[in-house]
Amino acid sequence: MYKEIFSAAYPQDLEPIVKLLGSHDIIGKVETGGSEFNANMAFNRPPDAVKLMVSASVYEHARMLLITAGIIADTDNEEGLREMLGELDNDELMEMLADAARQPADQVAFARKLLQERGQSTEKAKVNEKLEEIATAERVPVTLSFARRLLLVFFSTLLPVFGIGAALIVGLFKGRDSKGNSFWLYSTTDRLLFLLVGIVCGAMWLSIYIFVYR
Repeated sequence: MYKEIFSAAYPQDLEPIVKLLGSHDIIGKVETGGSEFNANMAFNRPPDAVKLMVSASVYEHARMLLITAGIIADTDNEEGLREMLGELDNDELMEMLADAARQPADQVAFARKLLQERGQSTEKAKVNEKLEEIATAERVPVTLSFARRLLLVFFSTLLPVFGIGAALIVGLFKGRDSKGNSFWLYSTTDRLLFLLVGIVCGAMWLSIYIFVYR
């Protein structure tokens, strides 16, 4: 069984901690809370997306090492969670409950506790309402700007293989929302446009191949 000892936005942030624990023969593992690619959320990286986990049997020893090194504060779990989540507003806490499958269980439980302390409902119907709101926002397809479409078509004309790749990505890629339902990542207009570009580029590539190797 493993427990989370530290979390950060990027893997490199964990490097000094991994080295410190490794010098005391404590080997951890890194976990990320990623999900299937969603173009709408690609640049909205969660603040604690990368987590360092250590065996429960050495957790307290590892925690004391980090406290001694001044990396974490000497607080109990509830104090730490209150400090971490206490500044979030009610809507942000409700989002954690709605997205519980992709959030640490202890943080979800404490988010529920904070909402109840603030007199907010945490009934299943309320949480499902927020989940539907999140999923609806995630399902909005990306629409490429005219300039970006023109640039992609230009490169596709110069490099047919690039056009085929663009057609596969824009035309066929799907994402998955918080409810687990799939949806097209790009708008219908962009998908049809680049599927057409892919067909044209494929024909161009085939024509060049036949001309060169006939």
